[in-house]
Amino acid sequence: CTVLLSALVSNANHIVGMDLSYAWVSGNTYRITLVAYGDCGVATPDLSVASPQICIYNGATSVGNINLTIVPPTAGTEITPVCPASIGSTTCSGGTIPGVRRYVYSGTYTLPTTSRNWRFIFNGSMSGSSAGRASTITNTTGVTVMQLIDSLDNRFVNNSSPVLTVPPTPYFCLNNPNTYNPGGVDPDGDSLVFTLVRGRVASSNCGNIGTGSSQVNYTSAFEAWPGTPISATTPLRVATGDFSFNSTNGQVNFNPNFNQVALVVYNIKEYRGDSVVGTSQREMTFLVQPCTVTPPTGVISSPVNGAITGPTSFQ
Repeated sequence: CTVLLSALVSNANHIVGMDLSYAWVSGNTYRITLVAYGDCGVATPDLSVASPQICIYNGATSVGNINLTIVPPTAGTEITPVCPASIGSTTCSGGTIPGVRRYVYSGTYTLPTTSRNWRFIFNGSMSGSSAGRASTITNTTGVTVMQLIDSLDNRFVNNSSPVLTVPPTPYFCLNNPNTYNPGGVDPDGDSLVFTLVRGRVASSNCGNIGTGSSQVNYTSAFEAWPGTPISATTPLRVATGDFSFNSTNGQVNFNPNFNQVALVVYNIKEYRGDSVVGTSQREMTFLVQPCTVTPPTGVISSPVNGAITGPTSFQ
């Protein structure tokens, strides 16, 4: 069985999503990790030999950079959300079902001091290639290169980024209620606040990033719903008013009424008490097309030791 789209845009960029995160090791040393999600159906530079560059900034001051190395398996791991019987029929195995493979890159870096303004910036360079966005993206204009920015305040506490347990393989059915939740879990028990933010346009030179960078431009070709233009916070064209976002867990609920390839960028802010101790980012591409098989649905029923408080809520 297959509950994916019948076809993916064939000329989509080879990278359909990325995560940038860090984890405290000891002292001022942190392990920086970049995860790239590659489209198996596109002939592009080999991600197994890529070495992404991370620029290290203290505020607006560049203090260094690091090139990450791939974590085995170097061929990546297929994460296509298909039924087990269909796993051999994806584009990762020479089939026709859209396939996605995950590549993990990592490296350690020791910060020279403590600061409230550390920034870890993926500048789009994959060493020999760049993390270009798909030319088929419908909610932004132009072809641009991804940039992700994490931040850290390590003056008083050690911090690690939240773990996103649901991979960005968001294939959605046209004219069908859909949801997506990144499944954020914080190893330090910090409170998480999710926001949708504008995608950034990378600079290939770490020294040129400075205090900021340019941002993508959202298209005026269509509106999210009447009177609401496409933007970072309403990045999808949907039926009238049928879009919501939960800042507590990052869940998006929407009913798309238009075939689209939409750029969506998460920024996750971590609070420890009243203090912001760090942020991290995920960029992904929402792919909406007609489905040949209706996705399964379910309901919560017969609760035990609790009560149903909403369509998808148990307390």
